[in-house]
Amino acid sequence: METIAVIIKDELGLHAKPAFRLAQLANSFKSELVIENNERRVNGKSVLEILTLSANKGSEIRLVITGEDEKDAADRLKKLLNGSLGEGNGK
Repeated sequence: METIAVIIKDELGLHAKPAFRLAQLANSFKSELVIENNERRVNGKSVLEILTLSANKGSEIRLVITGEDEKDAADRLKKLLNGSLGEGNGK
């Protein structure tokens, strides 16, 4: 199991476009992805579930990845989340 903690930096938060990118990348791996924000846990391969997190700028989310390719998935997901995910100003 790999766990990643990330602070959302994008001005617009984890909105539709970055949620889609995140789910799209997660679906390219065999490993399962659960995303946590506060007490809420969702399937990280579902755009709609990711959007229910309401992760605004400054929110800390945790990604929990389990499966045979979890290390590769963790590296690629972390790179995506630490980069510019969407249209806002990720500073």
